[in-house]
Amino acid sequence: MAIPRFTGQLGQATSLQGAQLRGGPPVVARPVAAGAPRVRRRRLTFPEVYMLGFWVLVLTDVHRWIADAPRGPHILMANKAMTLAFIPVIAMILVKGPELAARLNKVVWYPFFLTFLVASTFSVVNAVYPALAWQSIRGTMAYYFLAVGSLIFLNSPRHAVTLIMLITGQYLWWGFESGITGAVWWHPFYANYDGYGPLVLIGMPLCFFVGMAARARWIRNVCFFLAAFCILGIVTSYARAVVICAAPVTALMWWRSPNRKQMTAAITAGVAVLIIAANTLFPPGFFWNEISSAFTEGKDEGTGEDRWELWTAAFQVFEIYPIVGAGAENVGYAALRAFESGQITGIGYYAENPRRIGGRALHNTPLQILSENGLVGFGCFLAMIIDFWRKNAKLRSRQFGERWLAVTGGEFALKSVAMGLECAMLAYLLTSLFYNQLYMSIPWVLLVLNLLLYLSAKQPKAVRRAPAPRHAALRPV
Repeated sequence: MAIPRFTGQLGQATSLQGAQLRGGPPVVARPVAAGAPRVRRRRLTFPEVYMLGFWVLVLTDVHRWIADAPRGPHILMANKAMTLAFIPVIAMILVKGPELAARLNKVVWYPFFLTFLVASTFSVVNAVYPALAWQSIRGTMAYYFLAVGSLIFLNSPRHAVTLIMLITGQYLWWGFESGITGAVWWHPFYANYDGYGPLVLIGMPLCFFVGMAARARWIRNVCFFLAAFCILGIVTSYARAVVICAAPVTALMWWRSPNRKQMTAAITAGVAVLIIAANTLFPPGFFWNEISSAFTEGKDEGTGEDRWELWTAAFQVFEIYPIVGAGAENVGYAALRAFESGQITGIGYYAENPRRIGGRALHNTPLQILSENGLVGFGCFLAMIIDFWRKNAKLRSRQFGERWLAVTGGEFALKSVAMGLECAMLAYLLTSLFYNQLYMSIPWVLLVLNLLLYLSAKQPKAVRRAPAPRHAALRPV
């Protein structure tokens, strides 16, 4: 039976969403009266098209694929694409930004992120290798202008829906490039199991809840397939901390779910995928022995000992540069210089040959921020995380759900998308305690989408700019 269109008026949408939030039966709206005018979608402007293209570049790192992938054309200059691509973004922001920001909200300048970027820039004065610091800061700068450009030019629900699909759809790309190898071998971060593992753990709840939120059946099926593939990726990367962190992430997914029986069935299916993959892709007992070793090493042997000594040295570097830090990606070299000058002592394994610590990854993002960006940078990053959770809680509220429904027509249920973002952020924060993830795109993408959804559902202007609703029947959130 054909689904009738509904008018999208706020009062009617509120009654539909209210009935379902209260657990009532599905309500079908009345058809639009014959001859009623249809709202036509306006054409995208050049800044909007460019910003969407910039999102694709950030999410897929296709420029790195062009330069380094075995199947790519090996055009080495493509590695410069990210730096060149955000220059037009800066120009568009300078031209249109002040006017649009004045009509919207000063939050589009993302002051916490801006302060974090400024603190990172000032930390270069302490860097042993300033060129290395600037290389990482340019990446953070690109993410900042991605955030500001999106909040200015892509602040409508129409664009927010597009970005939800892009952020989830990136796992099609990473899945195709990684297969069942547990890594993306041409990528500077995801070629390491410890980089790819956190990526797929973050994707598991994100893809699942976006699938639950989607109205279209084909989108739901694709998202559920990607969630299952992310579970497979957790196995093939066999990153110990990722598997351990999957437990509290799954617990939050179950706790947030409005239908816990359905979620219990989904979790059971996910555990079955994990067990079958672990026993099929590896020799008997290999996967489980690898994971259990995380509980036997402690801080006195193996990887645990190495990381504990790295973290001890990093905290001593923080004590030397407490305000703005030792410079991006410079904590290892700062520790080496401090060790040679006698400012750092007692770092165990590295005391035998201090040069081993230069350039080492900390495998702890909070401590990396504290030592490389100081108290200023750490405070700003913590403020962004707190702001994320405060706004995410509002996105899960009935008021925001009704407003979102009124301006989108129910293509995606806002509450389910917000739950996906919350669980994905928990996955990021947990895995960041054991892996380097500060200069990857995924944390900034989660922060930006959460804020963008908040503005899209909150701003009255978004209602006037939204496309006509397309669906009448609504799925429960």
